[in-house]
Amino acid sequence: MSPPAQSTWRAAEPEAPPDAEGGPEPGPEPPATDRRHRLGVVAWLLVVLASVGVLVLGLAGHVGTWVADVGAVAASTAYTWGLAARTGGRPVLFSVFTLALGGLVVLLDSDSLRSGAAVVTAVLAAVFAVMATVPAVHMAGAVRAVVVALVIAAQGAASQSCGSIR
Repeated sequence: MSPPAQSTWRAAEPEAPPDAEGGPEPGPEPPATDRRHRLGVVAWLLVVLASVGVLVLGLAGHVGTWVADVGAVAASTAYTWGLAARTGGRPVLFSVFTLALGGLVVLLDSDSLRSGAAVVTAVLAAVFAVMATVPAVHMAGAVRAVVVALVIAAQGAASQSCGSIR
């Protein structure tokens, strides 16, 4: 008979004791990447809000159609950045690619290109609206997720509509 095998299981190490005030010890200062991330989020939000304003002007029809084109391209580019960042992709690469393609569509002014760009913008807005939400545990979280998805989808629909204006 062979001897019984020894177990390699160990009990978890005890947690570090809290400081004198009873709370956990303070962590290190936030790194520079945290500040850059916050700055990037603020810049992204500013681009989204600016594109909303430009899209509203374009839908009102009080300005030239190029304003609506700028808003649609800005919204598509911002949504591409957000979706790539949310899914762990390459936001800079795909946003620059979207910006270049949007500019090309506006420059060439072809009906088929505008239609294709409108479809891609609508799909992009729909996917980003779903990806921007998080699973909700409580009713307030579910309401927040629905509002976020509706706002993103509404701007995507406005962007798609403005992209079709001639």
